[in-house]
Amino acid sequence: MPLYFAYNTLMGEAAMKALAPRAQRLGPARLPRHRLIPLGQGLATVRRDPRRAVEGMLYDIPFGDIPALDRRFVGATKLTQPVITASGAKRALLHLPGESNALPTAKDRMHLAEAARSAGLA
Repeated sequence: MPLYFAYNTLMGEAAMKALAPRAQRLGPARLPRHRLIPLGQGLATVRRDPRRAVEGMLYDIPFGDIPALDRRFVGATKLTQPVITASGAKRALLHLPGESNALPTAKDRMHLAEAARSAGLA
């Protein structure tokens, strides 16, 4: 089963299980040399930044649940990147939505913060 790095509202286990019911939460992970860009509507993307890292949650996702994640992120680029976990570096899938011209609202930022708290990251 592929590993998946969630750095948006899917960090929280309940949100991930709603899309991928058989997903197994493995624990916190960090995407080095990137920074988080909130987009709104619970979405975020990342951009390369050599001085920062993006915190998220690592999941083990059955192949049968990957299409539901692809539908959630229609038009997003799907790629594999190295992430750092407590047990070392691993390669994980992630979706990169394109950046939007609309600025995220305070409510959008609150949803991301709530997801991080529910994942035990904040």
